[in-house]
Amino acid sequence: MARVSGEPLLFKGSDFAQTDVAVADPRARTGLVLPKLPGHGVVLGVDVGWSETRKTSAACLLEWDETSIQLKLHCFCLQDARQELKVFLGSKTCLAAAVDGPLAPGFMTIGVYREAERALTRGLQAIGRPGPSNSPNGKKLNAAANQISHVLVEFDCVEKAGHRFRIHESAIVEAFPTSFLGVMLEKDETGVETGRQRFNTYYQTLTAGEEDGRLGELVRLLLPGRRIAKIVWPANDHRKGSRLTDVRNHDERSAVVCAVTALLVAARRYIAVGEKKTGYLILPPIAEGGQPGMRDWAKNIIQRNTELRSELTGGRRA
Repeated sequence: MARVSGEPLLFKGSDFAQTDVAVADPRARTGLVLPKLPGHGVVLGVDVGWSETRKTSAACLLEWDETSIQLKLHCFCLQDARQELKVFLGSKTCLAAAVDGPLAPGFMTIGVYREAERALTRGLQAIGRPGPSNSPNGKKLNAAANQISHVLVEFDCVEKAGHRFRIHESAIVEAFPTSFLGVMLEKDETGVETGRQRFNTYYQTLTAGEEDGRLGELVRLLLPGRRIAKIVWPANDHRKGSRLTDVRNHDERSAVVCAVTALLVAARRYIAVGEKKTGYLILPPIAEGGQPGMRDWAKNIIQRNTELRSELTGGRRA
């Protein structure tokens, strides 16, 4: 099956869209000019928790300039989301935002078992799977993700969508941090943990080593010549850090992965799984040439669950 670089490859049945971070210069092979991230910019990741009494939601701003990257973190309660995010975001305008929760076009109520969930379940249970949107918890999470997304639209704090597989005129997308990290692992690294511990183990594995491990390397591929210089928590929180391993709270870690998801969308280097009617879930690009990204074992499973198509051929089979 032919491979094509650029934004993106599309697996239809579930639409599986891919941009190629692994090619040093995709334009050299295809003539396609991929968007270049600006010298200064910011993206947003939001981990959604539906508790109305505990601070189980978290936001991460990933901001960069010509020389460095900064992460800003904040936990909040869902019922206070509008007020908390207004203060947290200030006057910033994000190139993209990724929300950890089921999202459909127009942020409609879903209530069905989606193609994205089906494609990331069969054969991938070992790394965790998206909860079905038609389950009681799935419906709660969908409502909470919609609430956050509507707040972002109200604030007009996210740029207009420029990527193909969009669900809204603003560049707001759906993230699923556990699968995002899971497909970046070698198969023998996936382990046997479940639930929150599975995600935390994946995060620790992919941020271990020099310069924040494979997750840090993925960020630097998109923002070359920079490294994370500072992690900022609220003023009343005395934590300090400059590495992804310094983030130890589960919800904050999820928000960090959501922010990396948003960065991939802003750079047009991502994989989208799903279909137009019920939305797309964003994953890392396919790994090639020793670079970080979706591993072959995960790619092959998703391919078996879907049918390959390419945006570069107008959605026809590549």
